[in-house]
Amino acid sequence: MGSGRSQRAMRAIAPMDLPLRIRHQIMIGLVVPRPIAWVTTRGAQSETVNLAPFSFFMAFSSNPPIIGIAPAYRGRDGTTKDTLRNIRETGEWVTHLVPETLGWACALTSLSYPQDVSEVEKAGLTLIPSDVVQVPRVAESPVHLECRSRGIFQLSFGRAGGNLVFGEVVRIHVREDLLDEEGIPDIQKIRFLYRLNRAWYGVTGREGYRSYPAKETELGIGVDRLPAPIRQSPYLTHDDLCNLAMVTRLPDPDPNAEERYPEIQALTANPDPVGALHRYARDLLRWGEREKAWQILLYSMRLQSRSEQS
Repeated sequence: MGSGRSQRAMRAIAPMDLPLRIRHQIMIGLVVPRPIAWVTTRGAQSETVNLAPFSFFMAFSSNPPIIGIAPAYRGRDGTTKDTLRNIRETGEWVTHLVPETLGWACALTSLSYPQDVSEVEKAGLTLIPSDVVQVPRVAESPVHLECRSRGIFQLSFGRAGGNLVFGEVVRIHVREDLLDEEGIPDIQKIRFLYRLNRAWYGVTGREGYRSYPAKETELGIGVDRLPAPIRQSPYLTHDDLCNLAMVTRLPDPDPNAEERYPEIQALTANPDPVGALHRYARDLLRWGEREKAWQILLYSMRLQSRSEQS
């Protein structure tokens, strides 16, 4: 017997009858939240270290410690992603968890750069040696799981076809301040990014959601191509730089920036006008106004150049 309360209508869905895009969004919109495996790999005959995020990721066993990731074939053409190719060749990788401070870095590494381009360099990250496997680790992540393959299961062929890769964790690295007195992760201190659907993410232990829009084929210029005065700014965080680096080309300076953005006048009246402009650009990035932030920073570069020439 029911409770007598009215039942909400249910929709029955035959998933394989749906277009692939809709089916994918339903899957990742219902199976939430999902942790993100930020995976470094390297091909058998390559020095390039690839880095890519995967939210089809889970722990499966503690004895032995086994995790699984599911790198799919590319949705647009069915080709093999670098991560899967490299693991097939070497049987090794390192899984990292993504701290809340590197959401845009994670988004930047999700783009489909050519195989010989390192997403680590594009995101301005630092590599350090692993203890057991040959693949290096990302220093900026607080958790590293060195893995060796225990099997790859191909679930389907073609566009977005799934592959389930099991890995035995042969070494764990955890930042000391995240552990309690027993050496167990303290959930009160864990602030890792997790995946929802579309461009939405959340952070463990935080309320609300965040958006990191990224189109796989729109390749950001990368942190390595940011102008030095921006890249070396003491006012912009690493993730601010990755946000700026999502543009597909360096923007052209707006010759009418002072008229278009009247706040520039007040900012340049500051005793440290370049610093004031950079801090304002930082705020604009927080507000989702990347294009305007770029123009403010480009104006600051012109101002800095004139100051150095005078």
